[in-house]
Amino acid sequence: MMRTVSRSLLVLALAGLTAAGPALADRGRTVNLETFKVDPQLCRIDQAPQSVGLSALRAGIAARLNRDSQPLSTESLQSLAAELDGHFGAVARQGLAAECQRPLNQILNDIGDGLELMRVSRRVEAQRVGLSKAVQALNLYGHQFQPKGWQMIDYRP
Repeated sequence: MMRTVSRSLLVLALAGLTAAGPALADRGRTVNLETFKVDPQLCRIDQAPQSVGLSALRAGIAARLNRDSQPLSTESLQSLAAELDGHFGAVARQGLAAECQRPLNQILNDIGDGLELMRVSRRVEAQRVGLSKAVQALNLYGHQFQPKGWQMIDYRP
């Protein structure tokens, strides 16, 4: 009986993913698809300690994309990951209201995953996906939290 229920749930889950696949593929996103509403008045990110580190991450990526030829080489991606690790480590993980902390944590997790891919992957394609994930998470941060003067990063691996 338990095996039948488990198998039925697995089939149902796979059917749902199969049906949603084309819709999700059109988004071209590698970050979490679940997003949380953020109230910019409640979540005044410009006054939070996280804003400085996230701005430094954005500036580091934008400068590298402007400076180096596209597509980025393995060496460039790995040195960028090493440079960004310092900024990422300086981003405070706590200190916001609970309504703001959950979406920020999701974004920080996605940035961390992207940097990890850039750092440890042996294939340049995977490293580029890691950079894409970090860029998309930073763009999501800009969209949700609306920090003053934030500019989206345009990067397609």
